[in-house]
Amino acid sequence: MERVIRKIETTVPMQPRLLRVAAYARVSSGKDAMLHSLSGQVTHYSQLIQQHDGWQLMRSWRPSRKRWSCWQR
Repeated sequence: MERVIRKIETTVPMQPRLLRVAAYARVSSGKDAMLHSLSGQVTHYSQLIQQHDGWQLMRSWRPSRKRWSCWQR
């Protein structure tokens, strides 16, 4: 008995995989000028990641009073 192998072509196009990206922001002290810098970093990296079509923001981390917190998921 002869085996017959038949290839089945896909009809649904493949979706491109997104690059999962995480952002990290920090400053060296809790002074007002440094906190303003931290806010600027958060804004900059959030916008940068959103501008790339192939990137997906997974998590972004920043220090928050002796512990780490996620500013966006």
